[in-house]
Amino acid sequence: MHFDTATRQRWMSVLAHSEPQDLLARMQSLQLAPEYELIRTPETAGTAPGPHGRYRRPLLCRRRHPYPRSGTPG
Repeated sequence: MHFDTATRQRWMSVLAHSEPQDLLARMQSLQLAPEYELIRTPETAGTAPGPHGRYRRPLLCRRRHPYPRSGTPG
């Protein structure tokens, strides 16, 4: 089964943001037991050094305020 890059990225995002216990329960209810091989340890944002500073930023960030720090719409 082959997917284009955008489709694969969406599915990987869904899996990455899923709660492990919920994902396992759904897979068991569908009787899915895919084989896999761990090729490297997972990286979590904030733990792996990045090229633009001490730590990488998470892929998805929510702004705490609706406007930039200046306080005015941009």
